[in-house]
Amino acid sequence: MILDLNYLKRHPLKGSIQYEDIVAAVNWDKRVRNVLVPQKFKVREAEIKKIFLEDFVSSRIDVMDYYNDFLDLPRTTEKAADLSVNLIYIDDDNDYFSYGNGIPLLLPNAFATIETGNITPLDYSWYFSGNVYFEAKGDPYATIFPAIQKSKTEGLVRSVASVYNRKGFIIQLLNENKAKLALFLGLLIGSSLLLTYTLTALYFRRYQRRIVITYCHGYNYWKMHYPFLRLLIILNGLLFAVLLLTTKMVIIGSFLCYVMLEFALVYGFHRLFEKRQLAKSLKRGS
Repeated sequence: MILDLNYLKRHPLKGSIQYEDIVAAVNWDKRVRNVLVPQKFKVREAEIKKIFLEDFVSSRIDVMDYYNDFLDLPRTTEKAADLSVNLIYIDDDNDYFSYGNGIPLLLPNAFATIETGNITPLDYSWYFSGNVYFEAKGDPYATIFPAIQKSKTEGLVRSVASVYNRKGFIIQLLNENKAKLALFLGLLIGSSLLLTYTLTALYFRRYQRRIVITYCHGYNYWKMHYPFLRLLIILNGLLFAVLLLTTKMVIIGSFLCYVMLEFALVYGFHRLFEKRQLAKSLKRGS
């Protein structure tokens, strides 16, 4: 995406790198392109510089030369070797707020080119839009109506839509989906724990004789319940392997917490059933 310093002032970044740090790091040389890059991509610095430099050369030299040749004008005196890219690293997981209608509300971990006025005039076509954004308090249409009236463009500007109202509606929908997801997750965890309890009960019912014998002979917990614990480890291991495919550490961390809770409950269920079966066996023996 392309943004300017006013955008960063309006929408501050998260983390230790703030607006003042970025302003200090920007190189205003017209032959330098400044790009904001998430810190985690620093290991690919050479590759990123190459990609942005090729784009910079294309937009500033190649495209300009093409049109100059077409119009029989002199070619630009700049060479590819004169251009460079300045990468400014920022903290990871920064989301850029989007004003556009056809793109997501937030753009996560995006590469952002800082506009410093050094692109060619031909490249400014990317900035042409059917939308104009402005800040208004109260009635937004009343704010710009004097300018509309002065320029006699009443027929062209007939309505004004609030970006924040539209985005707020999207946020409301996201919050509703978040609540539904939390409810679904709670039901899923409850069902999983109920299934764990049921499997434990079935396991003790089927292997009660062996469990009582190994318990009375002083076997440790792992040896007593090795088949059950092995099955549990395999199932959770497969799920963990699938989750590793995602970069969301929150999901992986939540899953590990759930696994620890599950094993703690399994241990508690096992001890409970062991005492019950031992009591039944002693009662029968007496």
